Amino acid sequence: MTEQALLEALRAHVATEDSGEGMTTAEIVETSGLSLEVVRKLIRRALQDGRVRRTVRVMERIDGKRTPVTGYALTEPAKKKGRRG
Repeated sequence: MTEQALLEALRAHVATEDSGEGMTTAEIVETSGLSLEVVRKLIRRALQDGRVRRTVRVMERIDGKRTPVTGYALTEPAKKKGRRG
């Protein structure tokens, strides 16, 4: 599987439940079926290319405390310039 699986997982998340906080690495692994190592490499590349951005999510730990974790979300696609006529 490729970077396309990573991007598709993020797109599916946006379409269903995204609040702008993105997905954690673990959620991407679960959704895409890719290994943790592969997901990390793909995220790194997508960050460098500007297709993905880092976010901060607040999640509840098993002990009930809330803690910030890193999430990843798709960047806004560049708007195409229209022609004036």
